[in-house]
Amino acid sequence: MKLKSFYIGILALLYSASVAHTQGMADYQMKLDSTDMLLGGQQYLYISCKDSLITREIDNLLDTLSWLSILEKENWKSDRQNFSKKILFSVFDSGVFKIPLQISSEDGPGTSLFLRVYYPLDSLSELRLIKPIEETSAGSRMATIILMSLLILLLILFVLWQFFKADKAHVLKLEHTSVPKPWEIAWNELDALDREQLWQKAEIKLFYDRLSNIVRKFLSDGLFIPAIEHTTSDIYLALNEKLTDREENDQVIRLLTTSDLVKFANKFPAVESHEEWLKTAKAFVKNHREQSEQLSVEHRKHFLAILGEKLANQFEDPMEIVPDVLAELYESEKKLEELNLFTGIFTTNKYQLPANWIAMHHRHTGRFYKWQNNLFSSETNRLIRILMFLISMPVIAIFTPVLYVVSLWNKESMTARGIFAVGKNDKIVLRKIPVG
Repeated sequence: MKLKSFYIGILALLYSASVAHTQGMADYQMKLDSTDMLLGGQQYLYISCKDSLITREIDNLLDTLSWLSILEKENWKSDRQNFSKKILFSVFDSGVFKIPLQISSEDGPGTSLFLRVYYPLDSLSELRLIKPIEETSAGSRMATIILMSLLILLLILFVLWQFFKADKAHVLKLEHTSVPKPWEIAWNELDALDREQLWQKAEIKLFYDRLSNIVRKFLSDGLFIPAIEHTTSDIYLALNEKLTDREENDQVIRLLTTSDLVKFANKFPAVESHEEWLKTAKAFVKNHREQSEQLSVEHRKHFLAILGEKLANQFEDPMEIVPDVLAELYESEKKLEELNLFTGIFTTNKYQLPANWIAMHHRHTGRFYKWQNNLFSSETNRLIRILMFLISMPVIAIFTPVLYVVSLWNKESMTARGIFAVGKNDKIVLRKIPVG
């Protein structure tokens, strides 16, 4: 009986171990939506088990799978001692991957899942026959070439026209400038002195210094009586020689004498005298404005008087009145230079004029005159000058639009031809009245 009971116990123990092992194998399981998937695709891994300890082991194991990119992971769900969850994952490597469930429990290891990940099929990766080269109709450039050629031709014709008309004075455009007359300058300066109220501010010396200078300048520029650098006694003698109103002359001399005493002897007149002397100066200028204009006309010099017969005969009208600005420039420097004026593309006329006049002429010229002057004013052979012209024309024409824009920006005129032109019989005429 005892032996029989022993065998029965052994058999019961082996059976319970076998059942326990079989039960441990069935305590967890997993499955995939598919064992094949595309690279970068997504699917779910389903896991279920009966032991909460195993759930922790499974979570730890899944964290060690570096190739497994978990996108969504649910918490474990419990239902009557059953635990389950699903995991949304993706894989970004190709190949065969194993999901082992090697759980460190007394029940031993579980089974593994294998997953194959592959690239999507690419239809372009298939070998294809090489297609023959097909000729396509290219856009015609002929229209562009014709348009550019016409544009360059028009620019060349424009440059030729500027060179051809040159300095011939067919139509003169006189630019008259309004230059203030001596009496107007004196009157305006006296008004400005009155508005400054210098003597009211105790600046009496400055007041009389300014008043004296205004009167002296009017006598010199307006009445042609030397007074700028002359003494009061000299002015008195010259004043009586040219002006017949002795009482008025005496008033002007007393004004200048009073100014000298204030400036040099610190002798100040009564307060009420300051305004009276200002009124005296204004009255003197007002009374002699017509005489001043007449004298200005009489004293203006013509080309013959300024330049002499030889140089004046270069002008169409040697007796023409010389503009004041040219007369003043000639007085400052009488050096002569050569001026080139053109009556055609290659025809150059040379004249001898004061250097200051030629410099002013060049200041009033544009690019076309400067180009023509540089190309054709030299003493080189005529054939060489023509060749230089033909070579330079396309270059000048191409750059004309750019230089035109630059001239507009600098407020210059590309076509300006200066202040002198060629009139009848190749004589010089004034194209415009120079300003400065």
